[in-house]
Amino acid sequence: MHNKINKYLICICVLVIFSNRDIISQSLMGYAGLVRIPTATNIKDKKLSIGAYFIDKSIAVIGETNNLRNIIALNFLPFLEVDVVLNNLINSNSPEQAIGDRQTSFKIVLQENNYLPNVGLGFYDLIGALDKGGIHSDFYYFVLTKDFEINKLIFSTNVGYAGYVYHKNNSGLNGIFYGLSATLFNSIELMGEYDSRYYNIGTRLILFNHLSFLFSLIDMKHFSGGASFSFQL
Repeated sequence: MHNKINKYLICICVLVIFSNRDIISQSLMGYAGLVRIPTATNIKDKKLSIGAYFIDKSIAVIGETNNLRNIIALNFLPFLEVDVVLNNLINSNSPEQAIGDRQTSFKIVLQENNYLPNVGLGFYDLIGALDKGGIHSDFYYFVLTKDFEINKLIFSTNVGYAGYVYHKNNSGLNGIFYGLSATLFNSIELMGEYDSRYYNIGTRLILFNHLSFLFSLIDMKHFSGGASFSFQL
């Protein structure tokens, strides 16, 4: 049954994706995306986003407890996004805490035309992939994104594939992922996705074109969320 649902939803995403939202939305992972999956939305040059998120232990990078994830995302070219992430344990005095687990990622976006979707190519946790020890959440990904508008509602369909680079881990993406979002009034975004492991839902509120709040349920039951602030350099 699970496989049949997956095949059905993937077919819908692929059909719609080839059939303009201007909001760059920071995901729980740091890159522009839905809840956890990346998207290939248009990149705004010279845009800086700073965010902090509560991460449920089911998708935590370090330890077996909830994490606090601090993120800085920078777009300094019209096709390149670079993210720096710092993960910390919440309410823990464990010696493995130190200053936290550090991750870097990048994404290249080739923008759509009237017929073809945006194409995104990315690499998550470059430091972890190169480090033989420590904590790892590295993966590569490929994603297609197509936006369209119906009666002033802006929809975004996304489908892609991710795979481990050197280290198998529980916090990254591995396999086919897909998702759909609907944006109302350029300020409320409703999201549903399959992140290759869990089905997730979420809502993003965008205020004053700068402040964004993300509320999500991982595996439809575990809360994760936070806020980010974005501005043009």
